[in-house]
Amino acid sequence: MKTLRSISTTAMIAAVLFAFSSCEKEDMNPDPDGPAAGSFAVKMTDAPGDYDALDVEITNVEAYLEGSGWISLNNEVQAVSVLDLTNGAETQLAYQGDADAGVYSKVRITFGNDNSLSFDSGTDLGFDLGGMTGGANATIDLNWANSGSHQVIIDIDKEVSADVGAEILLDFHVMESVIQNGQQFVLNPTISLIEDASTGVHGKIEGAESAAVQVTDGNNSFSSYTDASGQFLVRGMQDGTYTVTLMPSQQGHGMLDHLQDQTIEGVVVAQGRITQMGTIQF
Repeated sequence: MKTLRSISTTAMIAAVLFAFSSCEKEDMNPDPDGPAAGSFAVKMTDAPGDYDALDVEITNVEAYLEGSGWISLNNEVQAVSVLDLTNGAETQLAYQGDADAGVYSKVRITFGNDNSLSFDSGTDLGFDLGGMTGGANATIDLNWANSGSHQVIIDIDKEVSADVGAEILLDFHVMESVIQNGQQFVLNPTISLIEDASTGVHGKIEGAESAAVQVTDGNNSFSSYTDASGQFLVRGMQDGTYTVTLMPSQQGHGMLDHLQDQTIEGVVVAQGRITQMGTIQF
């Protein structure tokens, strides 16, 4: 049976790219030419978790312009399939090609009430999920952990002018944002700022259906999951030497029970580069 597995996460469970840029990123490295001058976009990327699907509803994406107040970038309701965004894949949440000039100090994301979590039918939670939908999968509605405004505000410090654009990366922590409370699951979005999206590690696993990936230097931890092809991308750390631990998920009704975690020490990460770890065999 599939067993849920939590890992310590301070970064890279998921990410939102808040960028003054109009281009779609198709590789794992940021645009070397930087964002387009004066443009404004919000994207989401690299958002894994140990579930089959996490679908969230976003009703507004805003930025706070000092001296002017909150500016809405996109107030159209949109559904985001968070767990489709692994290994650097991105989806654009908002775009403004001619952003107001000035200093932006906050980003605010407002969530709606149409949020759901899906599990494989073999998931072992210790109780009957019920509510079987979509064939073999169980899909449940996520309630809110509190009755507040359902907004997340993140502090930033970026300036936009007619000559200069800017981009930031926000981290949506899936495993911290979905909370199991007895026989219920609730949503409490946890999002933080990633300082450097151009620094990280990339690799691929073979011999396991999927795996959680944790990268740590002993003080800071970053984590992600592999995508459908077995590839992973963890970004946002500073340069240094890290230990990478790969933890195969227990999928396929016990077929992976014999697989052991793999720990790779001495992985050197250089600022502004994505360290290539190659293929790791389970």
